[in-house]
Amino acid sequence: MIKRMLKSVTRCAAASRLIVSAAVVLIASATHVVAELRVTETRSPNQVVTVVQMTVTPAAEPVPALRERLVVRDIEMLPGNAATHYLRLYPESVLDTRLSALVEKFGDELYEWYSPGSEPLHTLPLDKLREAARSFDREINNFVAPATLRRDCDWGLGIQEMQGPQIVQILLPEFNASRDLSRMLMLRARVAIAEGDYQRAIDELRMNNRLAENVASEPLLICTLIGIAERSMGQMVTLELMAADNSPNLYWALAELPEPTEAVKRAMQFEMSIGQRMFPFLKDADTAQHAPGEWARLLTQSVSDWSKVDANTPRMPPELMQASLSVMMIAAYPSAKQRLIEGGLAADVVERMPVGQVLAVDSSRAYQQIADSLEKQLYEPYHVARRRSEADLFGSVDGVPFVTTSLGQIMAMQLLPGVKAARSAGVSAVRHTRALQVIEAMRMYAAEHGKLPAYLDDIKAVSVPVNPVTNQPFMYHVESDQAILELPASDGVSRVTRFEITLKKS
Repeated sequence: MIKRMLKSVTRCAAASRLIVSAAVVLIASATHVVAELRVTETRSPNQVVTVVQMTVTPAAEPVPALRERLVVRDIEMLPGNAATHYLRLYPESVLDTRLSALVEKFGDELYEWYSPGSEPLHTLPLDKLREAARSFDREINNFVAPATLRRDCDWGLGIQEMQGPQIVQILLPEFNASRDLSRMLMLRARVAIAEGDYQRAIDELRMNNRLAENVASEPLLICTLIGIAERSMGQMVTLELMAADNSPNLYWALAELPEPTEAVKRAMQFEMSIGQRMFPFLKDADTAQHAPGEWARLLTQSVSDWSKVDANTPRMPPELMQASLSVMMIAAYPSAKQRLIEGGLAADVVERMPVGQVLAVDSSRAYQQIADSLEKQLYEPYHVARRRSEADLFGSVDGVPFVTTSLGQIMAMQLLPGVKAARSAGVSAVRHTRALQVIEAMRMYAAEHGKLPAYLDDIKAVSVPVNPVTNQPFMYHVESDQAILELPASDGVSRVTRFEITLKKS
């Protein structure tokens, strides 16, 4: 009796496995979901022009409104440090080896699978995409997914304690490797979209957004820019999800995304302190008491440290560097002394200062003036701050003409220009997110009226975001049955995008 029961159970288990296997085969061979999205780019030295052609289906506001989420909810977060999980991934896995093997197997077309391109998703070889995506299941499930649920992220770089050249010489392999993690997630998201599993695609996008946020949490501009790039990869795949047949409306999910401009602000504030971190003696130049020889040594050490990190500064033997610095000090001293007196220091006090201290105080004040003038722009709306040019910033400080003999101004010219570019990148990312919200608002309108709006003002179901670069409505018009949404070059950012949107005929 027991034997017969065991045989029956065995037959049922085998039948179940057969059914499951058949289901897997059926799913794998199912017709691709159509996602009509084509992305073409034209590059020039000054800008990239992206044309996005997409066909969308109407999509009403979800019920509840935040049914889909592109961020991890606070209630879902767990105690712990996300960086610990990311860092465990690198020694325990073979990412580089696996990626190299996939490139060898699939060729350079692998690099085209991570992000939407000129060919719609449903025309790509889904079986190959699926195979490549599954190659990273272990890394995503065991390391990335747990990391993205952690409340905190501390990469342990200790940059706040760094001084001198090490502050700009630090290596960041873990952040560069995070780009590959982002690409894996986007490949998995695209496969999920093609299979019609939109919730799984949203899960992958949510992990990518959290990864980008964690990477950008380190207050270094390069980390912030990597995080923005990873978020941008996610935005392009989000567009593909929006273009997929009967995909859910993501208007409120996009509205919930944190703005990268806050991470940019933290990084900019840190970056503007690099002058004093590179040359610590500048922090207390006004009050420090050193012998003339010690001031000369500190300045010599600063020039030596600078030559180690600046490719444009020639390397010199110590004797030659000392002689060159002496010549520079003699040339710079008179104008530096005059600026300190004009700045309010008593003439007799300045006269008693060693030459090295005069140059140090002048350099510290000049650098801080420029850094503060730049930081002020952080607290202005971008559409106001963007009108200030680099020439205005470095050509004068509060109306005072630029003086090339100030070491502080020279340092500022070398260290600070990238700060404005980083803010532009952050605002550009926000602008792109707002544009995606506009498209989702258009899909809401289409769900109610059966057509795309003639004007953005016609949309009443939700508020239509404005362009954060200009603080004005987005450029929008309708040509025949196609709606055109533009992010133009006149916005003053390097990323120029034109969305050509068509409503799918039922």
